[in-house]
Amino acid sequence: MLEAQVLASMRQQAHPAPIQLIMGNFVVVSHGRRGIDTPAMHEAAELARKAVRELDCDPFSLHLATQKFYRATSFIPFLAGDVAKTLRLLEQAEAHQLAAKSEAKTELELLAWIDHAFPLYETIAKTHARSGNVDEAVTATEHLVELSPNDQRTWAARGQALLRAGRFEEALNAYQAAVPLGGLPVARATYHLGWLHGQLGNQAEENECYRTSQMIDPTVPAVNNMLEHANPGKLSA
Repeated sequence: MLEAQVLASMRQQAHPAPIQLIMGNFVVVSHGRRGIDTPAMHEAAELARKAVRELDCDPFSLHLATQKFYRATSFIPFLAGDVAKTLRLLEQAEAHQLAAKSEAKTELELLAWIDHAFPLYETIAKTHARSGNVDEAVTATEHLVELSPNDQRTWAARGQALLRAGRFEEALNAYQAAVPLGGLPVARATYHLGWLHGQLGNQAEENECYRTSQMIDPTVPAVNNMLEHANPGKLSA
């Protein structure tokens, strides 16, 4: 397994601190995304923490690197069900992200700041949403809109947060904003639009959105099921 090889390489302490940090974050996040809490994950986090302390770089780069460390290691308490500790780590990550902004001096550094800020606020939004903190999740997605309004992930996260908050009209607007951006994610956006129109009693719009979703990606059984439910015995081609 790649993660085991990376961790074995980290143990040798043969790499400079920035590389050790990247490797440690990789191991932690790879395990975290699979929902696996392992001793290897904790060991990688400790080696990454050591690497952060050894970084020798300008304040801007140091803040962004530290932000990535806290964001990655927030997976550990999250998998353990410790929401409070997860959010504390994400708050520390956000503090470093904001500190980095005050250190940005060039256009390139500002772009780097945005590139790091987007996944941070996306993580914060998803964590709050999954923890039932719907208002905080919506607030986090406002940062995504400011950072990257032409990114499909922005509207997917915002639509989901608003949907969980029961703010259907606003969720409808969020998913509609994703449609002009094109690509396969439009299938998911129009599926959610169909569901929202159904909740709001707009049957014609509901059917049209499901048909659009089906045309873009016909491989999702849920879309066929919703069309069948909306039109018993008349499944759309």
